[in-house]
Amino acid sequence: MLRRLRMGLTLNSFWHRLRVRWSGCADGKAGHPAIDQKEPAIYETRLLDLGKQVIEAIHRQFGARTQSLEATREAQIQSLRKAVKEFEDVDRAYRTLRSNLGRDLEVQVRHGWYVFFVITIVIGEAALNFQAFEVFQKPFFMTLIMAAAVGVSIPICAHFLGIWVRQWPSPWPATLLKVAIVAAVGAAAVFGINIARSEYLKLLEMDLGPADQAIQRAFVAMNAFVFVTAIVLSHFAHDPDPQLEASYHKMRLWDSRCHRLAAAIQDVSGKLDSLAYQQRAEINIAQAVTSEVVRLYRHANLRARAERALPESFKVDPLIPEAERAHDLQTRTSEKTVADLLARWHGDAAHTGT
Repeated sequence: MLRRLRMGLTLNSFWHRLRVRWSGCADGKAGHPAIDQKEPAIYETRLLDLGKQVIEAIHRQFGARTQSLEATREAQIQSLRKAVKEFEDVDRAYRTLRSNLGRDLEVQVRHGWYVFFVITIVIGEAALNFQAFEVFQKPFFMTLIMAAAVGVSIPICAHFLGIWVRQWPSPWPATLLKVAIVAAVGAAAVFGINIARSEYLKLLEMDLGPADQAIQRAFVAMNAFVFVTAIVLSHFAHDPDPQLEASYHKMRLWDSRCHRLAAAIQDVSGKLDSLAYQQRAEINIAQAVTSEVVRLYRHANLRARAERALPESFKVDPLIPEAERAHDLQTRTSEKTVADLLARWHGDAAHTGT
């Protein structure tokens, strides 16, 4: 970078232009190049070589950064290709299930809201039980662990109860047995916490007045309400057909992955476009400066000549060489590949309404 900058500054510096003018005058007085000479003068060739070195340094500098970004984009394209393939397979399976059932997914509570409500219930249940367990006068962290264990266990039981009631998988007697056992255990836990709290207070020889008994009943009612609410949420957050629901969530997972990969590829492509724009701008400047100093040399050369005839080599515009960019074809190929993959993904997503 510094070497390229020094070369660019040398090419465009005041002293360099002054030397170009002096060299042009000296060559003109000496009659170089000859009137009939078609090849550029030696000093003009040196100027062109210096411009070429600056341009090649620009290509090398930007080429290293471009290669790194293109390697990243190529890896992302490979990941997108796999993700689109998986999405197509899962989407095809989901559409087949939907066609066989004659309906779409039937859920009243979306997955994101369901997760949010469950987390809220867990936190609230843990806080409620923490207050109940404080009467045991245990260390803070032990009380917190006990409250958290119950706060997590009750929503988990409610989660599976809601699913079993909603989907009622075969064989139904086994499902009925599981629902009865889990419901009984959940209810026992709700009432058991209250009973344990009451018995512990009795061991401490503390009389429970009417207000305390009302609080106990309210505590049981709140825990029961939380338990039933979690069951209802789970029930309405799942589809009656487990295969259709699993296929739908898997499709949404791969759709989300395709979204992320497409955004990442777009970000890298934007960086590549920005680098290409900067590279083109710097090359244009180097070409313009090289052309300018060559014309300065020719102008000084002509003014110093005894005869005013124009040499043959001066009748041709100076050719400013530019190194070939090796990544153009790869960039165009990558862009076409991404466009094809996105077209396939968007086409399938349109069919399923994702």
